[in-house]
Amino acid sequence: MKKDRMDETFDRLWERAVSQSETSEPGIVPDPEMSWLRMRRELEKERRMKRRRRSVKWVSLAAASLGVGAFLFHSLQTTEAFRTMYDIVHKAAGGTVSIQINSREKPDASGALTAPPPPDGGPEAPRPDNRDLPEENSIRKTVAQEEAYRESQFTLPLLGYIPDGYELKESVVHYSLGETKGSAVRFIYERADRPKPLKIVFRKRTFSANADLPDGKRSLTETADGARILEWNEREMNIVLQGQIGEAELNKIADGMSPETK
Repeated sequence: MKKDRMDETFDRLWERAVSQSETSEPGIVPDPEMSWLRMRRELEKERRMKRRRRSVKWVSLAAASLGVGAFLFHSLQTTEAFRTMYDIVHKAAGGTVSIQINSREKPDASGALTAPPPPDGGPEAPRPDNRDLPEENSIRKTVAQEEAYRESQFTLPLLGYIPDGYELKESVVHYSLGETKGSAVRFIYERADRPKPLKIVFRKRTFSANADLPDGKRSLTETADGARILEWNEREMNIVLQGQIGEAELNKIADGMSPETK
């Protein structure tokens, strides 16, 4: 309400309250607080009337749109054709009417510079392959090498050749959640004059980014710190050798793996 209209309404209601007080019995001075309460009731009544008129206006607009739809399409049901572009939702709350207009046209993200975020509660984006034990919710246990062979869900080969000077320092079994047998096994060998250990990892083929590599075909890569990685697949298992040793030594370790198990 604009200020001049508010002043006009106030003056009109005040004059009404004064005139009512003048008709009261002589000698009685009206309580000014009661006059103000009467004026507040009148103001509230006017506000309610304005809200009702506003609501009636929107209802009339909705009825008019339905009438146009019925005239054009000969059926009220066909007015749903208007909703293919927009949904009009009338919500009455607290004496007010609000209109929400939503487009059903899907936005085009082809020109976006970045990928959209994943939906809430959706699956996480796959992590990059670390060529080691998988980074997932799991349980890991350090055990003796013989126990690691027993706890693996795979038939692990015997290690027939390990370069001179390397000694076994750790055997770790990785258990994926929901599985009773290890889904990955890692052996770590260390040598006093080499800063990087020799790691031998047996894991599920699906953990590898090179899962589609044909069985037996070896892939050799080098890391920034000078280590070499030899990787290949055998049936459901992926095998990774990693260390600061030459390609010939890595292939010799791979060739020395026996299909027999402990």
